[in-house]
Amino acid sequence: MKRTNVVKLVIDKDTHEKLKELAIVTAKCWNEVNWLRMQQFKKGERVDFAKTKKRFTRNISMC
Repeated sequence: MKRTNVVKLVIDKDTHEKLKELAIVTAKCWNEVNWLRMQQFKKGERVDFAKTKKRFTRNISMC
């Protein structure tokens, strides 16, 4: 039994472009945070979630 719902958005071209741009910016920021955390892990350091979150939220405002 599937317990998921699939929703298809019916939007105009302008809204589609805005959503696509938002998704790209979000993915870039997500990848940057994961990269920073991976670097901390590889160096044998404690992964500082608060520090990377602070840096992430600062970058979001810049994006």
